[in-house]
Amino acid sequence: MKGTEIVAKVEASLTGENTIRHNLCDLLIPTGKKNRCSKCEANRKSLLVMLKRHNSATTSSDPSSHTNYRYLTTLLLNERCSNLHKNYIASQRQVTKLKAQIEKLSTDGGVVVSSDLNDDLKDIMKQNFSDIAKQYPEKSFQKMFWDQHAKTSACQDARGFRWHPAMIRWCLYLRHLSGKAYETLRCSGIINLPSQRTLRDYTHYIPETIGFSPKVDEMLMDTMKVKYKKPIASC
Repeated sequence: MKGTEIVAKVEASLTGENTIRHNLCDLLIPTGKKNRCSKCEANRKSLLVMLKRHNSATTSSDPSSHTNYRYLTTLLLNERCSNLHKNYIASQRQVTKLKAQIEKLSTDGGVVVSSDLNDDLKDIMKQNFSDIAKQYPEKSFQKMFWDQHAKTSACQDARGFRWHPAMIRWCLYLRHLSGKAYETLRCSGIINLPSQRTLRDYTHYIPETIGFSPKVDEMLMDTMKVKYKKPIASC
């Protein structure tokens, strides 16, 4: 690495972090002296700047980096594209593996039912709705989940169904863990879940802006007032 009349070398330390030293570093220093040789000590500020640039350039090639492509060199751009491609291949393999597992479970333990049997099962669920609901504690997630599933099954078109807030939070958590797995579960027909479009309406309720958002501040203040049930002074 070359700076203004300074030649330095970046190395990995014993702790796993990068360290930098002058090209003419003495390497060994007398006992009781400073932790750095005279060359490294004299160019301390310049070396730290060079190390910071090196570390930022290294992380810019990571797939999770938010560095704009136009700020990357050709070498870093190619490396970042290669890393993104590797992540894509790994994700596709994981999706294929999960699909194979679901298909195996459906083949081994699944039962294909006719349309008449499907209607009968829905009728049984409706007739015994109250008995099943009594098995779960009041205000429990299990009871809420059963209630939501029964109501959506009775709807001809679930697109206008108003989901329970706890159900929305649970679905957002599932989608956060794996968007592909959530969509596979939703399209399987085993249980009724909100669509991706419905969840997006909640995650993008407040438009993204640069800096602090007044709407988010207002929501936090309202939440604190409800939690403590007393006025909270504003700065």
